[in-house]
Amino acid sequence: MKTSSKTLDGPEEKSKHITGRDLTNNNASEKAGSYFLKVHHNSEISSNQIFSLKRKLTLLITIAIALAAFLMTACEPDPEPCINCVTVPSSPDPNTTPPTDQIAIRSIHPSAGAPGSKVTIVLENYSNATSDQYVTFGPSSAEVIYARYGMMIVRVPMDLKDGDYQVNIRSNGQVARAPQEFKVIKGTD
Repeated sequence: MKTSSKTLDGPEEKSKHITGRDLTNNNASEKAGSYFLKVHHNSEISSNQIFSLKRKLTLLITIAIALAAFLMTACEPDPEPCINCVTVPSSPDPNTTPPTDQIAIRSIHPSAGAPGSKVTIVLENYSNATSDQYVTFGPSSAEVIYARYGMMIVRVPMDLKDGDYQVNIRSNGQVARAPQEFKVIKGTD
């Protein structure tokens, strides 16, 4: 900041320059105020004007320091992305209630049948068939005959022997488990 002044009564004084270095000192407003008084010692300046000038200079210095601090922190580089991070989804606990938007098997009708028979599965939070959709009876995949509006009709896999099998549905990345097992009985339809 460059400041020069002329006195009203008396010989001219050399103008003095106030630098940014002078303003960064803790007593910059005092230096500026005393300089102003020295240059204008014969002028008609009230103490209120001097006080006002000191307040304005202090405010300007505070703003300049805050702006410099902001600019220095705003230019920090972004943190490096994690390269070896792997997010592993936890397997759902069968004893917990699924979230409201989670697909769920409400019932299976009939609850027993022969291989190749049709079974109706009533679902919650299911609307339409997708390409990512599988129904299993134990280790075997079932053929999906119909899948819409909360219901599926599937064919019991032909390779199953007599016994009880857990029925699972996988749709859109979600897995649902039937509340009861399906009993395969040869010779019933």
